[in-house]
Amino acid sequence: MVRLVIDTGSGSEINYEFTQDEISIGASGNNDVVLRAPGVAPVHLVIRRNEQTLTFFGQQRQIVLLNRERRSRGVLEIGDKIRIGTATLTVRADDREESADVKAAAASEVVEENGSDTHHRPADQPKPRSEVVLYNEPKFLAEGRQRLLETFQLGAGADRIVLVEKFFATVFEGRGALLAWLDQQGQLQPIAANWTTKVPQFPLLTFTELDRGDRIGVLRGSTRELLIHPVPVAGESRVYLLLEIDGDDFEEDRVLIAELAGMLAVHWGMISGPSTLLGEWEADARARLDARLPGTSQSIGLLRDQMLSAACSAAPVLLYGRAGSGRAYLASLIASLRPTGKPWIRILQVRESDEGASSSFATSNE
Repeated sequence: MVRLVIDTGSGSEINYEFTQDEISIGASGNNDVVLRAPGVAPVHLVIRRNEQTLTFFGQQRQIVLLNRERRSRGVLEIGDKIRIGTATLTVRADDREESADVKAAAASEVVEENGSDTHHRPADQPKPRSEVVLYNEPKFLAEGRQRLLETFQLGAGADRIVLVEKFFATVFEGRGALLAWLDQQGQLQPIAANWTTKVPQFPLLTFTELDRGDRIGVLRGSTRELLIHPVPVAGESRVYLLLEIDGDDFEEDRVLIAELAGMLAVHWGMISGPSTLLGEWEADARARLDARLPGTSQSIGLLRDQMLSAACSAAPVLLYGRAGSGRAYLASLIASLRPTGKPWIRILQVRESDEGASSSFATSNE
């Protein structure tokens, strides 16, 4: 009898005795083995038995690692390990069969020790040689690691936010990637981004679970799948990486994002700047905004939130409108709040035939 020992990746273990000719494994409740773990598809894997032979078939576009080697199908032997998402499946013999094998092996050793010299290896017979098997790392992962090293090996004067955004654009080309921090209202605010749509927001409970230190998140069921990975920075700051998942390379994506999170944590001083991008800066910035833009209306509160978001973003900010509407004042205030240093303020004057003169003010790090 063959059984599967399933490590879900969260500390729990499942034992499943293989008594059928075919079983399906996945996150859907219709499977023979229901496995709800990050990276596991609704139907991820099918295992078939033909007498004593077990064969697995990965479903279309799903990643299966057999003994750390990516495979779409293959024959399983006792002791093989299959990795799907964060879960590991180990093929084991029934405990009674394993016990019988151990006893048979022990009896064989006793016979050999007590038998004649004909059972011993001749003195001139060479001992079996150890062997090292080399595997090629997936190309995407190898190139991503090289880019990661290049990003953080540059001198202290380099703009790390720009370099992280370049890393996003080159390694995860065509996909959204975001480094963001969680503000006091529980909203994600971008730090470095290659993101063209609205920044997604999640319940505070999601971030509480992620901050345990041993979890990542995968958002499913929407128009796109997202990987959410915490960045373990020092202090009270809460920082996260978000990435649009490529179904064919989820495992490589997960590994690379985890390594990026570690590098960001180690070099966080270079990212946040000497004046600290988060934490105490936010409280001080809010106090200054309350003093400079007093009021209790919803509109004033929204304006203060938008200005705080603009001040902590690395992107340029454009303000436009009629003369006398306070554009210059707001541009100067945003610039004064920037934690990475006060940027330039550029003024563009535009005159229309009927409307009169209007001005636009933009703040920029350039």
